[in-house]
Amino acid sequence: MKGKREATETKIQHYGLERWFEFAGEVAGDAKDALYRRASLFVLPSFTENFGVVVAEALSHAVPALTTDATPWTHLPEVGCGWSVPVGAAPLADTLKQITEMDSDRLNQMGRVGRNYVEQAFAWPQIATQMITLYDEAGNK
Repeated sequence: MKGKREATETKIQHYGLERWFEFAGEVAGDAKDALYRRASLFVLPSFTENFGVVVAEALSHAVPALTTDATPWTHLPEVGCGWSVPVGAAPLADTLKQITEMDSDRLNQMGRVGRNYVEQAFAWPQIATQMITLYDEAGNK
């Protein structure tokens, strides 16, 4: 039985899409920053996710994100910086088709919105306020 990566690579080759995909493996530091700078979209087609820090990383690099409703990122459409679709190939493919037909200026604008969102929602003052509230609530129980 093929692994998921090998099966995916086989499908990509079957449809002649090699120039659109790069399997970089694990990257860090400057190499990761360079990948995000080249990206126009980040896709996490996850079946389950507890947070998906890579979504926040992509957004912090002004890259809009597409993920599934099996992640805690279902609010991306309301924020205006991405998409959340039901788990499955058809919803993912339909949304990817719509995204590829979008104007690049619109994607760039969504990326800027995502960066602003991450800077506000995950900045230390916001996190500190959330922790204080959590400890206050725990102390009152």
